[in-house]
Amino acid sequence: WDDSNHKILVSFWSCEIYEVHDAEGYDLHDGPLVQGHHSHRAFGLAANPTNPHEVASCGEDRTVRIWNAEQCQLQSSVTLDTMAHCICFDANGELLAVGLGYQKDPSPGFGHGAQPQRKDGAFLILKRVPTGDRTDTYQEGGGFENNESGESLIVVHEGRDSKEPITCCAFSPDSKVLAMGSADRNVYLYGKLNMGGWGPTATCRGFVGLLTHVDFSLSSMLLQCCDSSGALLFFETQGNRVGEEVKKSSDGDSLWSSLKDTKWAASSSVYGWGVQGCWGEFDDGTELLCTSRTHDHTGNILASVDTFSRIRLWRYPVATASPAC
Repeated sequence: WDDSNHKILVSFWSCEIYEVHDAEGYDLHDGPLVQGHHSHRAFGLAANPTNPHEVASCGEDRTVRIWNAEQCQLQSSVTLDTMAHCICFDANGELLAVGLGYQKDPSPGFGHGAQPQRKDGAFLILKRVPTGDRTDTYQEGGGFENNESGESLIVVHEGRDSKEPITCCAFSPDSKVLAMGSADRNVYLYGKLNMGGWGPTATCRGFVGLLTHVDFSLSSMLLQCCDSSGALLFFETQGNRVGEEVKKSSDGDSLWSSLKDTKWAASSSVYGWGVQGCWGEFDDGTELLCTSRTHDHTGNILASVDTFSRIRLWRYPVATASPAC
């Protein structure tokens, strides 16, 4: 309470802080000073490949939020009807794919009494439109909320081929293929239809654990996938062999020989030649949780997070365990 300036700071369970006038009671800023995901866990985080100051997040509070990272302000948000687990931008920064579901293991968000969600395994594709262009009719999957940037998020597609939570997702660099990794140990591929919308094209199988990371090659023709058992598998994403695992090249070379020169559009995978140095020279018990590479044309900076709560920067590819930048 700032008695001399007649201001009171008021905080809420919804992770919002307002500044109000102590005598009149009105909001001094026409909105919260601070806000965020307000319950349980925040899971998904994605950087806009076309705007270095913009990131999107989602979580178990059933909200999707777009932030201005430079100004630390919320730009747009939408409330869904199911908890969200992962999120990604398309190459143009216009579409957002959101994987839905509540993952109970390995760390429950709000106790063992939590029930499966009505739409576990579903996914949404959201599009950013000017606020004046939106339609205020009810849409399956979500509704509109406060938007500071003059734009809204609308649901343009909803699909479901899994009954387990979607744990990771990615658009291909050409924005024609969408990959959804699920806790049911499958990766579902969807293609952009000529008449609009998205349709299933293939299912990538052969995993032992739940999916944790998926990355497309720069050509959009290959997909690398990690699961919780430590497996790293590769799949075709387009053409006659879509959904088939890549085990060796057409001329009989080994898998690693055939993929050694493959350039990847992103590097969220915690396994592979490009991130081997992040694991360290010796086995000290640490495990990589996630990695991410810069979106610029060089892509030579990689960030990693591990189970020792360390955030480290490396020069990519990380061939040795020497820290980084």
